[in-house]
Amino acid sequence: MLSSRKFTVAILVGIAFFMESLDLTILNSALPKLSILLNADLPVIKSAMTSYVFALALFLPLSGWAADQWGSKKVFCLALLSFGLVSAFCGLANNVIELSLFRFLQGVAGAFMMPVGRLLIIKHYARKDLLTATSLVAIVSLVGPALGPVLGGYLVEYQSWRWIFLINVPICVIAAIAGMQGIHSLDNDMQRHRFDWFGFTLFGLAFAAPCVALEVAAYENIPNQFILVLLAVGLVLFSCYSYRARLIKWTVVDLSVFTIRTFRISAIGNLLSRIGISSIFFLAPLLFQDGLGKTPLEAGMLFLPYALAMFPVRFFVTPLVKKLGFRRILVWNTFILGILIASLGLVQVHTSTTILVLGMIAIGALTSLQYGCLSVITYIDLPSNAKSSGATVASICQQLSIELGIGLATLVFVLLSPDTMSQHFSIASFKQSIVVMGAITAFASFIFTGLWTTDGVEVVDNEPMSSIKSSEDYKIAQ
Repeated sequence: MLSSRKFTVAILVGIAFFMESLDLTILNSALPKLSILLNADLPVIKSAMTSYVFALALFLPLSGWAADQWGSKKVFCLALLSFGLVSAFCGLANNVIELSLFRFLQGVAGAFMMPVGRLLIIKHYARKDLLTATSLVAIVSLVGPALGPVLGGYLVEYQSWRWIFLINVPICVIAAIAGMQGIHSLDNDMQRHRFDWFGFTLFGLAFAAPCVALEVAAYENIPNQFILVLLAVGLVLFSCYSYRARLIKWTVVDLSVFTIRTFRISAIGNLLSRIGISSIFFLAPLLFQDGLGKTPLEAGMLFLPYALAMFPVRFFVTPLVKKLGFRRILVWNTFILGILIASLGLVQVHTSTTILVLGMIAIGALTSLQYGCLSVITYIDLPSNAKSSGATVASICQQLSIELGIGLATLVFVLLSPDTMSQHFSIASFKQSIVVMGAITAFASFIFTGLWTTDGVEVVDNEPMSSIKSSEDYKIAQ
């Protein structure tokens, strides 16, 4: 049974996740009409989405250090306020350039809000209560993807697209005030140490290079050599960062958490599986509108069954894990989910709405089960001194998957479509792109075969926490 204070933490973190998921999904159904209102083609208007995700992942390494420096509670509440303020500027943007810039700043605020919120959960809840806590957070946060596409479609069609962002302001302010009053400050929450600015710059450039390569690859007249150089630069910089990180005590992104087997498998599997899942939030609304002739509101309504199906599944995660285990669920759930995503490529103009709704319900239910399991198994073996770095690395992988999902989906679409500069596209291009992205998710199922059938059993059996205290102790124990 959760105490009232712990319950408050879970609800507020759920609201923060709700804001993040809302802002990731609310633009999707509005993109086709927004491209007309702002006079921008698909690759350009897509920057309003990718700039947000890019900033999220780029500044995530700062979140763990900031939480250690000033405390999780202060950083979390300040991030909420900043998110609301920048949302107001997004709603006042006059063109795509301004919108993309303010979305980038909104992503910076979100970079502190999400991982620090996850860190609050990890620090406030005992290991045996993590499944209950993350389920509670998920129930609140799932309102975001439920409302996002529908609200975005309604606002852009019947009101003003600016309200897509302005609605964030009162929610963020109220949540921040409630957080300052309701979240308990932990005595051991701060571990002050010098920030590795050089490492942050090195890691940031290493991350930015491939993201920029994916971004510009969708544009015409960009030489392939330039894209290859960017990818090579990113690889070299990441190798340099990895080598340097082993030589210093405090690293901006602690890659040593990948020595923990369950974390490594879960983080990589999560990244790959989310690529296909993230892409449907970008491709499906365009498919429904430009391919099937739906209005923005109708396209958004088709995502409502997806989100609503996620709610009840969360209540069955614990009994399913008790019966089947994390490994079996993640292997088969990921594979079937990838096939279902790819099946969206089979839709035709005459496909009935009932079939589409049933398909979205199935995808939503399996996605909910996927996230529910990963939100626990990823952190299950993290020692106490690696929780902050583990939460940061996992968040980076998650946001990178969204960036890759949107970027790869656009690249595949551009390669398959002869009319990328038009504001209306052939249904064949959307269908083929969705099949490719679904195949990536299905492939991720093989990553989860590295889990053991006994992984995570102490959580569902309510056994006491492990006595292992550090990652070094963990490696020795293994």
